[in-house]
Amino acid sequence: ARGFLARYANYNSFTLARYGQMIKAFMHWYGEPLDDLHFKIPKDLPTYTEDADIQKLLAVIGEKKSHKKTIERDRLLVETAWKTGLRRAELAKLKPEDIHQEALIVRQGKGKKDRMIPLNPDIANKLQAFIKDHKPGQSIFGVGAPWISMKIKYYAKKAGLPNMHTHALR
Repeated sequence: ARGFLARYANYNSFTLARYGQMIKAFMHWYGEPLDDLHFKIPKDLPTYTEDADIQKLLAVIGEKKSHKKTIERDRLLVETAWKTGLRRAELAKLKPEDIHQEALIVRQGKGKKDRMIPLNPDIANKLQAFIKDHKPGQSIFGVGAPWISMKIKYYAKKAGLPNMHTHALR
């Protein structure tokens, strides 16, 4: 097994680790575990999204031809994700009672944890104005997490930013 893996020593570290895990699982099943076989996978920093790219994204949303209400919603969705660092599922589950003047409360976020995120006054005022007609318990943006990803990728492609995705706004 080690000789087999040695043939792939010049491969990408992620590929080598995946091959190693497969071999380890097979050898464990075979009855000769390789417990001393370990692989180090380098941790990369996430890519940084420039403010100019976000502005391009927001400009493309503003160029939408119809449904003025959805333009406002989509722009606010992107701005909220950008300014607060919310995950897409957290954005989808956001309710009017979670928005306060100085903070935003995320309920049942990743790991089923609640947390409070400070809001800058600009985004807080926009959110307050947007939710004035919403009923308690109603989703602010009225969309699901997959829709958020799909829309941001769509707008990013139109803005000439093919590698941008929802998580890049965090």
